[in-house]
Amino acid sequence: MLLDVVRDHPQRLALDDGRSRRSFAELHRRALGWAQWLRQRGLQPGQRLGLLCGNRVEAVEVVLGGLYAGLWVAPVNWHLTAAELRPLLAGAGLAAVIVERRFAGLLPDAGGCHCLEDVALPAAAGEGPDLDQPAGGIMLFTGGTTGIPRGVQRAQPATLGEQLRRQAAAGRQLGLDGSGPHLVVGPLYHAAPFLFALYDLYNGATVHILPRFDALAALQAIERLGIAHTHFVPTQLVRCLRLPAAQRAAVDLSSLRLVLHGAAPISPAVKRAMIAWWGPRLVEYWGGTESGVVTLCDSASWLRRPGSVGRPLPHWQVAVLDEDGRALPAGAEGLLYLRHRELARPFRYCDQPQATADAFREPYGFSLGDYGSVDEAGHVTVVARRSNLIIRGGVNIYPAEIEAALLEHPAVADAVVFGLDDPEWGSSVNALVAAGGAATDGASGGPAAPSEEGLRAFLAERLARFKLPQRIRIVGSIARNPAGKVGLDAAIRQFRGG
Repeated sequence: MLLDVVRDHPQRLALDDGRSRRSFAELHRRALGWAQWLRQRGLQPGQRLGLLCGNRVEAVEVVLGGLYAGLWVAPVNWHLTAAELRPLLAGAGLAAVIVERRFAGLLPDAGGCHCLEDVALPAAAGEGPDLDQPAGGIMLFTGGTTGIPRGVQRAQPATLGEQLRRQAAAGRQLGLDGSGPHLVVGPLYHAAPFLFALYDLYNGATVHILPRFDALAALQAIERLGIAHTHFVPTQLVRCLRLPAAQRAAVDLSSLRLVLHGAAPISPAVKRAMIAWWGPRLVEYWGGTESGVVTLCDSASWLRRPGSVGRPLPHWQVAVLDEDGRALPAGAEGLLYLRHRELARPFRYCDQPQATADAFREPYGFSLGDYGSVDEAGHVTVVARRSNLIIRGGVNIYPAEIEAALLEHPAVADAVVFGLDDPEWGSSVNALVAAGGAATDGASGGPAAPSEEGLRAFLAERLARFKLPQRIRIVGSIARNPAGKVGLDAAIRQFRGG
């Protein structure tokens, strides 16, 4: 595990973000310093620490220091607006927040917020953390059907020492065995890029962190640094494929041994093209914030069963239920349910015991909201989302949140938001808007018709950029049934002019 690497290879490079570098000994010393600094601020094991930080080595130091102190550390999406962060932070029960200076304006001016660059770490006392202390963890954020984020705390071992050992073992199970350099190409507030990098780090890998994704820069980094392991989402793979042929041919990717990908559906054409280019190095996973990785599918298995996301890992079972909760036979499509073989409750929602209890349907476990099937050999195929959740570039976008923002506009009477297939991003965000709100045109006194440009500017003040609709169509009215619900298929036909 990590402490073994610190002992046996203290001068090995652990982290490099292109600006700062840390050996394993330096990383360990600074993590101990963070743990001591947090304890000096009164934080106790089991409390929660927020982290608003970009892709830099300090993000890993803070998380590791928080774990050393027995805390739950919650990386926060810095693309969110201040208005979006307020309910997230309020519901997370954070005892303190560490924030990078460039994001400080997103947070309220209140106690408990500490600027990363202003922290002077104390000299760490002792050679290591107390491995017998209760384990904390990394709290991840998800959202319900309303899009309001809530913290997810996965079940952890009893002690810090066992936690570090199990996470290293989890990395080896995924192929993240520390046998070569690891490249981070996604934001560290996302679960997969951060956790996969940590697992590889715990096994001794050097982790290189790109500040932001650029397709050519990522490929050149793989060649220059001899990268063995990395993680991409489908949108990033599409960006790589769209580079000019000469640029693609100019990079040597022979060091790559494992490219994990997931977080969103991938086009079969894109998957085949990537395997043809990179070879059988792509391994697809399926899972979620509550579960972590549930299935794995290597390139050879996918080519035999295109569309499959693989078979469950040994500690997971996957069942298929109909809408009434009855188990379906092999090959039938329904709602996918997950059950952990060892843990009755593999996760809990932060400070929401009733929501946690409601998430489980015994004896089948819980659902991530995906429809699919399981064949007789146990191979899982995911065919659709249960709701109209939009997954764009591996990021969850909640239509209800965008609809609510649109309805704040004085000239909007109704709105429905939905996703449509997009070859690059997986889905595009689209809005059908009915004019006729409270605003007037000043001449007739009637409602002033909103414009697409005006609505997009209005939303930009309330939502992060990645949530803004790519297309907005303005109509006179949107048909709803007596219960007040919109038929999504009808709305899409109206949007397309049918």
